[in-house]
Amino acid sequence: MPHVSYEYSGHNIDIDVDEDRNGRWHWSYRIDGECYTVGRDRPLKSYDSMLGEAKRIAEQEADQLPPLQ
Repeated sequence: MPHVSYEYSGHNIDIDVDEDRNGRWHWSYRIDGECYTVGRDRPLKSYDSMLGEAKRIAEQEADQLPPLQ
């Protein structure tokens, strides 16, 4: 399972992406160590497409959080 870690707006984001046998992508992400999970019921064309979608959703969630002290 690919793992990506990066910093966004002062928050640490970790994303794990996986494709099941049916071609459906699933990912989970953590923002500052807190776990969130998102699943997809339809396949996207590539790993890059899914990672982009996962980053977009994680960053939207991070935008709602107060900055780290």
